[in-house]
Amino acid sequence: MASDSEKADAMEQTNNEDGGCGCRLQCFDRISDEMVMNFVRDFNELKTKDEQDMFLQGLIEPDSIKQRKPRKPIPKKRNSNFKYYVYNNDVRIRVCKRVFMSFHGITDKRVRRLCTLLLAGEIPTDKRGRVGKIPKDSNNKPCQQVIDYLEASIF
Repeated sequence: MASDSEKADAMEQTNNEDGGCGCRLQCFDRISDEMVMNFVRDFNELKTKDEQDMFLQGLIEPDSIKQRKPRKPIPKKRNSNFKYYVYNNDVRIRVCKRVFMSFHGITDKRVRRLCTLLLAGEIPTDKRGRVGKIPKDSNNKPCQQVIDYLEASIF
């Protein structure tokens, strides 16, 4: 019986030899290079990260777990699996997560965030660089207190 590392090495060699993803969906066999270029072009034409996230979230579909097979004493309980798709001329083509991330040039972390938001029924929003609301009164109070303290200690 092969160990997990041996299986991973064999799978990596298979992926490198045939250029495929190694999954049962055979994603690269069903999608041409021209289609990949169209995916990349369409995705990059979206102007903001919010638009990209909405587009990507539309290509992810939650799927219920059909049968649980606990292999550990305390199994992790996931509520759902996900199916990933790409569009080609208004036809949805199912692909594996690895190919989905590769075609769109995104990370696993971004996909997980979109999946979590999808299950919660929330719209993804870009929160980079955002600072919570700061009341105007609170900004002046600490400064004025410092000024008062310095004036009192100097004079």
